[in-house]
Amino acid sequence: MVETIISREKHLVVDGRKVNRSLLKLSIMCISVQDQGSGATTPALEHIMRAFPTIDPSIIMMFSTIPSLCMIIFCPLYAKLQEHMKKRTVLWFCAISFIVSGISPAFMNNVYLILIMRLIQGISIAFMIPMGSDLVCDFFEGQERQTMLGWVNGAMSLGGVLLQVVGGFLANIDWHYCFFAYLISILFFAISLYCLPEPEKIKNTSPYPSDSNYYSEDSVDVEMDFVAESASAEGVRVMNKLSMPFTGWAYTIFHMLFFMCVFAVITNTSSIIVGENISGAGGAGIALALMSFGSFISSLLFGKIFKRLNYNVLPLAFIISIAGFAVGYWGHTLFSMCLMCLFIGIAQGLDLTSVISKCSSIVNDRWRALAISLPLCLGSVGGFCQPWIYDLIHFITGTASVPGRSALLISLIVAVMLTVMVITVNIKDSIDSITTSKGIGAV
Repeated sequence: MVETIISREKHLVVDGRKVNRSLLKLSIMCISVQDQGSGATTPALEHIMRAFPTIDPSIIMMFSTIPSLCMIIFCPLYAKLQEHMKKRTVLWFCAISFIVSGISPAFMNNVYLILIMRLIQGISIAFMIPMGSDLVCDFFEGQERQTMLGWVNGAMSLGGVLLQVVGGFLANIDWHYCFFAYLISILFFAISLYCLPEPEKIKNTSPYPSDSNYYSEDSVDVEMDFVAESASAEGVRVMNKLSMPFTGWAYTIFHMLFFMCVFAVITNTSSIIVGENISGAGGAGIALALMSFGSFISSLLFGKIFKRLNYNVLPLAFIISIAGFAVGYWGHTLFSMCLMCLFIGIAQGLDLTSVISKCSSIVNDRWRALAISLPLCLGSVGGFCQPWIYDLIHFITGTASVPGRSALLISLIVAVMLTVMVITVNIKDSIDSITTSKGIGAV
């Protein structure tokens, strides 16, 4: 059984043995480094298309998109899988399938066999993405949990950049070689499998959240008495289904809409920079790399920002994104496009970490994995549907002739609406917390 330790002691006690806290953090981050594993093939797509001139380019593009699509289907299944299997067993499955399906295409010349391998790798990625945040919630609480959630997302951004750089370098030699970038993953999985202990299955058997950040300061002293007295037949029924407060669902929808806006930047930045002769493909690559850098930095700093702002981090993220979309829409220089990508990257890191933190803190531990998986899944839905939704808006508004710039304007408007909505939800949540706190105090 895992002992909950909120202090800054060097070790945690798991199953009666000491586990080095720093190694535990490292092992979790090594899992998250693989979460953007599809990136190794992205720089090689042009080379692969040239190698298969008779194959439809849209099929080649699926080398990069299939792993992302798998999140929509398989990410929520992680919650069910970890109920019936040890998390280390799930990790072993992910490690083997990720490495084998990642490296084996280097020895293949059949596009459809490679697509099957990419599908298998996508399934393993879909399981690993929620696993990192879920493990953080298993072993850490309070402020340390918020800091680690940020570090996990930072590791994900860093891993994406690493695989893209290595994959792109190897693809210049031969397109097959880009798949050898996944050899790096052997080291990361080895660290995780060696250092990571098996966490406890369910720490909280009441129908109420276990994380102290959910409760207001006024209610902390009496929350346990209240939970004990309120455990009723109704509470037991809550355990049999996901019961997430309105705020959690609102944050999940906000994340889906915001990721749609972010995906519009990813898909249109290159066309704007190159199409308007602002710069070449190299300039577009620098701008998009700054997005990953911004996400990495903001994720690392999330714990410190959360300590001061609590869940007002999400409105801050949307405000930063408004600045980014505005600079990109009205700017016509490479500097303005780079600044846009940097701002959007910063906002993306704060958004994802804040939403996962919120959703994981307001549900019972039994449903935490599913609560983490839902925003990740719906975020992928938003990104996947973005081209069709924006094309429909372009058709209705008559802006189809300038899709790149108009996509930034659409994202700007959506970001303004999201800012107003999340501030409204946070105010409502604060009022409800005060009301609940007074009710608990009365008990």
